[in-house]
Amino acid sequence: MKRQNGLLKELNKFFDDLKYTIYMVPSLSKEQKAIIAQIKEIYNFISDKKKFVTLIPEVRTNISGALDTAQKVEEVAGFDGRITVVNGFPKACGEAKFGASNHTARLILTAKKFDNSINFVMNLKYIPRIIDSL
Repeated sequence: MKRQNGLLKELNKFFDDLKYTIYMVPSLSKEQKAIIAQIKEIYNFISDKKKFVTLIPEVRTNISGALDTAQKVEEVAGFDGRITVVNGFPKACGEAKFGASNHTARLILTAKKFDNSINFVMNLKYIPRIIDSL
C-alpha cells in the first residue's frame, strides 16, 4: 500500500507539472502554407490516376516545393515518407511538411544554383521514351 501511495504521489506530481508546461509549436508563414497547399494540390491530382503508378520508381516518389530564398533542406517541403503504391494507386505515406524530404530537397537546392526560379520537383521513374518525347 505504501508503494502505491508513493506511485500515486509521483503520478500526481507528473500531471501537475504538465499543467504548467508550455509547448511552443512553430507556425508556418503565409508562403510556407502556400507551398504545402500546392504540394497537396499536385498530390490530389495524381492520387486518383491509376496510370501514374507506372511513373513511380522503386525508391518511391515525392513532390517537393521550396521557398524562393531556400538554401537549406529545412526550407523545402515534401511528403514525410514519400508517395508509394497502395491498391494500384499513388498513396502518400505521411503529411507534407518542411524538412521532410532530404532527397528531393537537395535536388531543388542544386537546381536553384542554376536557375533560381525552380521551386518544385517530383522524382519519377526513368523511362527513355518519355524523356525523348519532352
